[in-house]
Amino acid sequence: MSKGEERDCFWGLVRDTPELDWLVIAKMDDSTQLALPEDWGDGYQNVWVGCKLSVSCNAAGGLRRLRQVPASLRFVLVKPGDGDLGDLDLSGVGWLVIIIDESEPPPDPDWVASVRLQAMYSGVAVWFERWNQTIALHDSQG
Repeated sequence: MSKGEERDCFWGLVRDTPELDWLVIAKMDDSTQLALPEDWGDGYQNVWVGCKLSVSCNAAGGLRRLRQVPASLRFVLVKPGDGDLGDLDLSGVGWLVIIIDESEPPPDPDWVASVRLQAMYSGVAVWFERWNQTIALHDSQG
């Protein structure tokens, strides 16, 4: 089966399962052309489109390209090990997912707090994936 046929099969499954929410993670670099189905329009209601942000992939550029994709909901994935992402413009994003790799040391609480506060101030929901440690988070609220 060719890549195009696999893609058509996948989008057919997505269309046939409106009761399921699908998360599509795309690489949002300069060379990416997201292959959406012809009937995509403003996006399927059961599909969230997201990308992984890191310093090496130009987080600002990835967010800008993500906002250009019509979608019912957009999300971003970040990892503490990817370094300081700077100030993030999270407009147009519904969820920020912080991925904690269990094989890595506990994340720097200041990094987690910074990303969490940026999301909070932007009205973006935060999800911690694989969070199995407790660390103290402090924000401007105390």
